[in-house]
Amino acid sequence: EAIKLSLEIQEERQKRRTSESKACKLEEKLSEAQETMASNDEKHKLLVADLEGKIADGSESWAKMEDEITILKSNLQEAEQEKASKTEESEALMNSLKEDLTNKNMECTKLSAAISSIRDQMQNRQETLSRLSQEKKDLIVKGEQEMNSSKAETQKL
Repeated sequence: EAIKLSLEIQEERQKRRTSESKACKLEEKLSEAQETMASNDEKHKLLVADLEGKIADGSESWAKMEDEITILKSNLQEAEQEKASKTEESEALMNSLKEDLTNKNMECTKLSAAISSIRDQMQNRQETLSRLSQEKKDLIVKGEQEMNSSKAETQKL
């Protein structure tokens, strides 16, 4: 009877060590994940700031180009009255500016999509971190319950 109880105590101690070991490993994984996420979050914040700066620059450039197109249209009308030969040159320049404006608009759209994607990634990482944190808490509670149960059984003996 005493040997049986001794074996049960040893089994319970082994289970407790295993639970503690699992909890330690999970804590290490959580810590690594938090460090990785913090590093990635900082990189993403810098990228978002850079992309937002580019969008702002693109918007300013776009406004300037719109102003330039308006001026060119006015100049084109004057040039048509003065010389017919300058019309082709002005139209080519206006088309080039329109193409540049279209390209800038597409670039702004792509940058906005990239920012949205990065924000989604950051949200996903935050959800993962929350889930891992909850799992850690659950394992700690389970380990404490098992240790308390083992202590209670040991005290009964």
